[in-house]
Amino acid sequence: MSDVLSLSKDMQEQAKRLLEGKGLLSLFSSFGEVLFAGSFAMDLMIWKDIDLNIVVDSEKIEEVTKDLVMQLLDNSAVQRIKVYRDLHDKYAGKMPKGIYVGLLVDGWKLDIFVVDRAASEETRVKTEKVRQKLTDSSRRIILEVKEALLLPSGRTPKFSGKHIYEAVLEKGLSSKEEIFSYLADFGYRKAITS
Repeated sequence: MSDVLSLSKDMQEQAKRLLEGKGLLSLFSSFGEVLFAGSFAMDLMIWKDIDLNIVVDSEKIEEVTKDLVMQLLDNSAVQRIKVYRDLHDKYAGKMPKGIYVGLLVDGWKLDIFVVDRAASEETRVKTEKVRQKLTDSSRRIILEVKEALLLPSGRTPKFSGKHIYEAVLEKGLSSKEEIFSYLADFGYRKAITS
């Protein structure tokens, strides 16, 4: 198993270079406040995935999303764009209320939500709650479990991070065996035997 803490730091640095080097961070910031979430915000990266919110006035969510997508179409680094309105309703409690813009940029998956201040605050509070509970030990075990769950596509199963964080930070599970047993209840199986 690789040194997951170094891998996570390296992934985070790569992500920063991508966002700045492709002009994406400045583009996102031109529309509103950028709030990073997920593994990028918590220094728990194990694959090429960046989650963020663009915070705007609630009455401007649709307009900003349209303008954002039009500008993204002009960026040659963007390989794919997906837009969804209803992900909050479809995945209640797992995604913020707003419009989702999914990007593929140089092999990186970007999950962008154009949201209002209230939805952004919910994301910020959830992220901070996890960050406050993290220790060096819990960070390492979370990253090792995420690494073991990597699919052949190079990503972790959808929403598995939420359940891994619960197992380690809320349930207090500290051995991989206990955590994989907990995750099995949600249908996750480790991809690599340890």
